[in-house]
Order: sequence, then C-alpha cells, then structure tokens
Amino acid sequence: LRNCKKNQGKVLRNSNLGSLVIQNPNFTEKEICSYFLKMASAIGYLHEKDIIQGDVKLQNFILDTNKQIKLIDFGLAIKETETGEQWDNGRKIYYLPPNKLRNKAADIWGLGICLYEMCFLKRFPNIVELYSDKNKTQERISKEIRKNDISIKVQDLMLRCFEIEPESRITAMGIFDDPWIKEHLPFEVIEKFKIYTQPSLNLTELSHIAEE
Repeated sequence: LRNCKKNQGKVLRNSNLGSLVIQNPNFTEKEICSYFLKMASAIGYLHEKDIIQGDVKLQNFILDTNKQIKLIDFGLAIKETETGEQWDNGRKIYYLPPNKLRNKAADIWGLGICLYEMCFLKRFPNIVELYSDKNKTQERISKEIRKNDISIKVQDLMLRCFEIEPESRITAMGIFDDPWIKEHLPFEVIEKFKIYTQPSLNLTELSHIAEE
C-alpha cells in the first residue's frame, strides 16, 4: 500500500499514527472513526487477497499531506496458506492475541489495540499474559474497556476485535457494517472505502483514496 503516484501527497515527517495521537490527544470520536475505517480498509484489501500483514500497530500506519493513510512494514506478512504456526520472537507479545497464531484474526486483534490506543491514549494492558484462562481473560478485557468514559458503541467494536476465539472475532469487512462506523460516517464514505478492499484493485489504484 506504499505505492503511490507522483502527484500524491508526500509523507509527513513523524507522521505515523502513534506519533500523531501523542501530538494531538484531543481527537473526536468522528476523527478516530475516520482513521480507523481507512485502517480497516487497508487490512481488508490484504485479507481479500489472502495476505496477513502480521504487524498491525499505529506505528505502521503513516499519514501523507492529503491526510491519506498508508500501511507500511510487510516484514512479517505471510500468505494465508502459511497460517497455523505461532509467532516467533519477531513480533512483540504486546500486540499478539492469546493463541498467538498467524492468521487474519491476529491482524484484527492488532486493529483493536490501535483503536484502544487512539481512544484512550495509553497502551493496552498486558491482560493476555496475566490470565491463562480464556473466560477470565475475556472478562478482564471487557472490564478494562467498559471502565473508560467513551461511547458504548466504540466499546462494543473494541470487544468484537478482542474476542478470544479467532472465529468469533469481527472481520475487516465486518467493520464496515459496525454500528459505531455507521453512526459517525456517511453511507457513501463507508461504501467508497469498502470498494477499495476489492482484490481486483491494484496498489496504484488505491492511491486515489480521498479524504471525505
């Protein structure tokens, strides 16, 4: 997703979303929602091509002068056919789901952490390592999210990203139909970014994604 045409905006200095959140701690829910949809669109595009990005975190989403988001760092990316094994030391445990399997659902867990960090301006707690029991882990995650002062709908979306069982976790495409997304963004914007997930689209065409 780094490929772009000559007339596209240049990448901003210190423009990864991790830095941006620190520099601008007063994002509205609508602004966070807009960024998150674009992030989900990038991951959705890869998933539709059966590619797992493998390192989904705010620092791997960068912003250009046109406020377009680009996904970078595919050093841990794999094809879906290679899934089934666990991550090795190449990925920090902080971003890993409980089963540590290399699959699309692991990318969604990473998106959930990104959303958590954008909304609450802090790192996701090390809950997974503290609780080996799945039910206790799920309950603790729910308590951690519900205690924060933010809308119920965005809390619900986070919890859908943090489902312990991978098959129960929301998909990248499912994010487009989430009530929180629909509440903050117009239908035509959501549909536009849904189009950009189609596997028939090439990377250069993705550069035409425009700010709503």
